[in-house]
Formats: sequence, C-alpha cells, structure tokens
Amino acid sequence: MTTTKPLPPSISPVALMGKSKAFIRKALAAKASGEAADYQLWASLALELLAKASLATIHPSLIVDVQKNPNAVLTAAGIEANARVPTIGADAAYIRLKHTAAPRFNHGVYEACKGMAELRNAHLHSGELPFDGRNADVWEGGFWHACEVVLESVELDLDDWLGATDAKATKAIISAAAEAKSAAAKKTIAESSADFIKRVSKAKDRERLIEESQHFRVSLYTDSFKRPLDHHWLEKCPACTAQAIVGGDQTYESLADDQDYEEGGWELVDLGYAAEELQCPTCGLQLRGEEALTTGGVDLEHVEQEEREIEYEPEYGND
Repeated sequence: MTTTKPLPPSISPVALMGKSKAFIRKALAAKASGEAADYQLWASLALELLAKASLATIHPSLIVDVQKNPNAVLTAAGIEANARVPTIGADAAYIRLKHTAAPRFNHGVYEACKGMAELRNAHLHSGELPFDGRNADVWEGGFWHACEVVLESVELDLDDWLGATDAKATKAIISAAAEAKSAAAKKTIAESSADFIKRVSKAKDRERLIEESQHFRVSLYTDSFKRPLDHHWLEKCPACTAQAIVGGDQTYESLADDQDYEEGGWELVDLGYAAEELQCPTCGLQLRGEEALTTGGVDLEHVEQEEREIEYEPEYGND
C-alpha cells in the first residue's frame, strides 16, 4: 500500500510562489539601490520560479525532470519513493507555459522569458557580464508583461505578487507596483499594435475594420470582462485606433447643469463611471486597472447624460 506524502518544497506550488515573491522583492531592492545587474539577476530568478509555480499549480509533475530521475514523478504524485526530485530548466518551463498559460503567453512573451534566462545563465556560469550597462528600457516592459501574463494563469496580478495590496506595504512597494503595471501596459499595447498590423497587412483592410468598429453592439462583448460592471461604452483603442469596449462602475449621479425647465416633467441627469477595463475586439488588446488604462491614454472618468421623467413626491396634509 502506498503512502501519500506532502510535496517537497522543490515542487510545491506554495513554496515556489513564496520564493518567487521573495526574489522579486530582492530585485526591487536592488533597483532602488541602483544595482542594475543584481536587479536583473533577481528578476530573472523570480520569473523562473513564478513560471514553475504556475505549472506546479496544475500538477507538480509538470516541473519534474524525469530524464534525471524517472522515479521523481512518483513523489510528484504524492507517493513515498525516497527519490531525489530534480526540476526542469527555465526554458522547458517557458515552453510548457505556451500551452498552459495560452493564449496570452505568445511567442513574444516566450522570447522575453527565454532572453532573461539566457542572460542569467551567462552571468552566473561564464566570465561574461551581460547585465552590466543594459538599459532598463530594453527589457523591463517585456519582463513585467511576461510576469503579468503568467500571474493571470494562477488568477493573480502584479499587486498580489509584489505585495502592494498588503496592509503593511511600503510606499516604495506600491510605487514599484505602479511602475511595473505601467511598463507592462506599454509592452502590451505595442505588441497588440504590431500584431494587428502583421495580421491585417493591407492598410485598406485595417481601415475597413476600424470603420466597422464604429458600429459595435457593446452588449455583445460585456460577458468577456473579468467581472460584471455597471456600464460599458466605446472608446478609441490605444493600439489599433478602432473602437474598443470600456467598462466601469458608477461613481455618481447628479442633475445636469444645462437643464431646460420649459420641458415640463423631464430632467437631465449626469451619470459618472470609473473605467476599470478595456477590451478591443479588433486587435485583441486587454487593459485592466488604473495604471494600465492611464498608460493607454484612456479617460478614467466617463460621463453620460440621461433624460428622465421627474418623479414628484406626493403631497401630504392637504386633504
């Protein structure tokens, strides 16, 4: 009879996620200290652990290196086997994420992850200094975008991973999270724009799709949003310039200033909404959260005017 045993830390999704969080904190501390090489080193390690945590959440066997020890898969299944449990390398993990974190884990995201791992290996295992003098603008956007995509596969976001929502989160962590989300959004927008142009290569075809987006029925797309929102409206996509769908919750309701009281029995009401998410059916762009929407130039406040029949209070005490 086999005995079910707890998973060793090497393949435990909880342990892997916890270690990835610790390493990304080290990366941010190095960035704050101006230690660019250490920033990239810790960031690359954090990303690999995050990738393995995502795979292990599905099943720990997905990160076991059976070529080094075939019996280690027994341990991954919770069977006591007294087997050493080696794990797969970073590139193998990223290749598997193409299937498990799809469709957002595309070739561009894979290349960003692979590039970080290759530079990390050169930094650790050779006399090269590949991180030295490397401009953050070259890699940060792709890195944070990749992290965001992998986090989505385990229903987390950058705030969760960096600890920005923790009660004890410092101003530095909150600021770093905001910068990370902005950098990820820039990369997301750039990739969506490039993919749209590549996919629809003829300018006249792109113009036709953009024109057709003017007639979108918003109600057909609301079910794809992350959560139910009070209202949805059209706004220009920052990636392809077609009309995208933006959703948000109502923040206020007030009488409009430009009332025409000659129209007896009717009043104009301003309804205000706070934008939370954008989705573009034309190019596939998705943006969520204040930082991402602001980076894309999307107005966070949306106001619509509605005409309503005045509801008069009944008169009392005049019988």
